[in-house]
Amino acid sequence: MKILLTLFVLLFSSSILAKDFKGYMCNWHIASVHAKDNCDGTNSWYKVYFPAKFKTKAICMAESDSTFNNPTIMEIFPDYKKPGDEIKAWVAGCDNLWTY
Repeated sequence: MKILLTLFVLLFSSSILAKDFKGYMCNWHIASVHAKDNCDGTNSWYKVYFPAKFKTKAICMAESDSTFNNPTIMEIFPDYKKPGDEIKAWVAGCDNLWTY
């Protein structure tokens, strides 16, 4: 009985502690050259999360595509287009590393 109770508590607590995924924009140059986290870190001035939450990374990427490609977002967070854009280019993604 103790084993069953322990197993139940572990499964229940892990489902509660599981975080949803959020879309983000990350400045690749700062993340890879200076911070050396390759956009795998959490919230920072060079990695900005959007507020919408999703249960899986796949759903997050699919649902966030319109946000990532919005003209206003593309103006604020420019994409890499040509050599020389490395410093100002931002990459889009989804993860569950956010803190707020």
